[in-house]
Amino acid sequence: MDSNKNLESLKKAIEKESGIIVNSVSRCRKLSEWLKHKNVFISYSTLSRMFQLSSQQYQTHVSTLDYMSKAIGFSSYDHFIKLKKDESLSSISLKQAQMHLRLLSQQDTPVKSAQFFIERIIENEVVYCSLAYPLAKQLLDGNKKNETALKLLGNSSIGRKHFFQYYVDEDDISGIYSHSINNYFICNSSNGEELTFSKLYYLRKLVLKNPNQYKQVNQFLNEIESNKLHLNNLHLYSRCVEVKLLTIYAEHKKIDKEYLMHQTQIMMNYFKADTPTNEVIAAIGRWNRALVLTGQHNKDFLPESWIKMSINELLNGFQDLEFQSPTYSLLSKQDGFNISKNLIPFNHWDNAILTSSLFLQSGNYLNNQKDFYNQKLGIHPIFLNNLIK
Repeated sequence: MDSNKNLESLKKAIEKESGIIVNSVSRCRKLSEWLKHKNVFISYSTLSRMFQLSSQQYQTHVSTLDYMSKAIGFSSYDHFIKLKKDESLSSISLKQAQMHLRLLSQQDTPVKSAQFFIERIIENEVVYCSLAYPLAKQLLDGNKKNETALKLLGNSSIGRKHFFQYYVDEDDISGIYSHSINNYFICNSSNGEELTFSKLYYLRKLVLKNPNQYKQVNQFLNEIESNKLHLNNLHLYSRCVEVKLLTIYAEHKKIDKEYLMHQTQIMMNYFKADTPTNEVIAAIGRWNRALVLTGQHNKDFLPESWIKMSINELLNGFQDLEFQSPTYSLLSKQDGFNISKNLIPFNHWDNAILTSSLFLQSGNYLNNQKDFYNQKLGIHPIFLNNLIK
């Protein structure tokens, strides 16, 4: 697509998402109000020029295009363009890939299926969305002969990224992604950081579903902490301390105030001027998620600077519902907090949106739906009860 076609495509997407056909200035006013509810502030006059309802010549700013793209669930205008281009890829090629993978499954050749997946990702990184799930169903049926195929994927950078780490069912404890992480967890990996990620992911799911497994989780956490790989990686560090907090609560049903204050301050010390914003936001979201699930939302137990930073990021920094929602939940439990729940529903993961909704529901709703969240997301009632309070 050229620039004009990209812009026209974005305008059509905005009209479809909002349900507002922009053919008059009054419709521009209506669209401007709709955008406000998405925390996107673009004047009706800018919209009228953008939709060519004004005689003024106007070159739309990239920042405006970014904001409008975010309003309909994309991280940026470039992200919108990329996905629109991906949609224009040959659907015939995609269907052929799906059919071939299905044929390999029927022939019961898991290694060939894994190899085909790896080769197809090299050819087209978008296709994984449609191939990872059927491949996982084929490989993760408990049959030991599939371990070879799983190790093939685990030893491939493409397999690790597009099969193990970037998977649509990631937040379902009983789902295929969780089982695949478990398989990768026991596979040897030459990359220590990737193996640490898979361990921490699995351990978090384990302690959330089975708090009585805290001894096993602690054993693996001690191994991770002794290797010290997580200390120089904010992504791994934030995952590690999140699991640590959940495990302490699983064992003792309480958290020491001094430990909580100290650990939160250490987390903040990791946020340097050159730390990528998305890593900071993810770390804030993970720690707030652990705080809410363990009932540690009392502001007297947290540095005041952490509360202020969480408010600032909620209002200005978050672009992902997965990390917005636990921060909103934590802040909503503070006295005097009154911010509209207009969160950005953008997330790559289908089930992460379901998980995020957990932190945005009323206590009465959660109390009535505990069995659903326990069975679907694998979150034990001792953690769910803290959300209800």
